[in-house]
Amino acid sequence: VPLFSGLANLDASGYRYYDHLSQFFNNRLDNALLYQTPAFRGLTIQVMYAFSGALAAPANTGATAYPQGKGDSRGAGARWDRGDFSLGGGYMEYGADKSGNALFSNRVEWGAGATYRFSRTGQIGLIYLMSNLGSGVTNIADDNPSGSISDPKVTTDFIILSGRIGLGSGMLYVNYAYKNPRSDTDLKSPNLLGITYDYPLTRRTDVYLALGNETHIKYAVPGASTSSYAYGSAQRVAFGLRHLF
Repeated sequence: VPLFSGLANLDASGYRYYDHLSQFFNNRLDNALLYQTPAFRGLTIQVMYAFSGALAAPANTGATAYPQGKGDSRGAGARWDRGDFSLGGGYMEYGADKSGNALFSNRVEWGAGATYRFSRTGQIGLIYLMSNLGSGVTNIADDNPSGSISDPKVTTDFIILSGRIGLGSGMLYVNYAYKNPRSDTDLKSPNLLGITYDYPLTRRTDVYLALGNETHIKYAVPGASTSSYAYGSAQRVAFGLRHLF
């Protein structure tokens, strides 16, 4: 979608080791028309219109939190590159089910960001994203233990700060994300921090070690009722080998 085209390359951690942006970019739209302008002095623009596309539920609300929207969707995005500096942004509006059976309407997502390459291997990036699920949302299971939200508009802010720098023969990536669920007072604001070191073994093969920490995660209390929740933190470690064919 144009929102992805305008923002993905502004993530200095390469959109490779962290899954933050997928909460906004996992939407598959069928029957879509997309036009991209030729680059003019570093500026590229995309516009899209989708006819009754199938809309997947966003990752930050649970896989089956509510039915999929089926109305027409539209969006636009742009990116401007000027030397070592880049700006980007985008807007998407997903239509509700025209039959009137959808539990949400007119889901809107927009974002803007910038990145700066300060050396051959060094880069920093900042991205802001906002998601508004529209009106009539219910059964947001991981955001509200009661299974519903009284606020008619579920709005979430997302701020992503990323960077990378060459270290030895490899590359060090750092990614920090802050999520602010403005519409649900029951959900605290999670903080996510990730650090990855990627080391090339050959021109097409590399190994990497990734460490992650997330705070303010909501989880069900063992042995308690389904409405009993607490908050904690989680740590993640990943080690992998990758070969490019």
